Amino acid sequence: MKLGEIRETKPMDAELRRYLDAIGATAPIPDGAMNAERVQMRRALMMKALEDRDGAIPGLPNGVATRDVTISGWLTGRLYTPADAMSPLPVLVYLHGGGWAAGSVETHDPFCRLLCEAAGVIILAVEYRLAPEHP
Repeated sequence: MKLGEIRETKPMDAELRRYLDAIGATAPIPDGAMNAERVQMRRALMMKALEDRDGAIPGLPNGVATRDVTISGWLTGRLYTPADAMSPLPVLVYLHGGGWAAGSVETHDPFCRLLCEAAGVIILAVEYRLAPEHP
């Protein structure tokens, strides 16, 4: 696939729909404050989604090369390189979603694989520490 080409759209996966519905029920409280119970609930939902995923996801570019790296001290990340990479490639630094309180490189791995292949770039996904334990 070449940069700028649009892929055929497909209906949303039923598992993804269930997950999105579940996290929608834990949306931030109106004033935007995150309490410890809500943070734990979001983390548990993300971990359940990871556990339910058994190995490679059909349709993902599972041929994307990955390598876990140490960036500095406690800061780690994962490098994603397109399967047919020709050097040099641009690098995109990716900070996963989760409101700085939930998520991980692992929970966002499928998205990073898709983005890496579609954009034809190397991605460095950063595994940062989460709040509230690390404000």
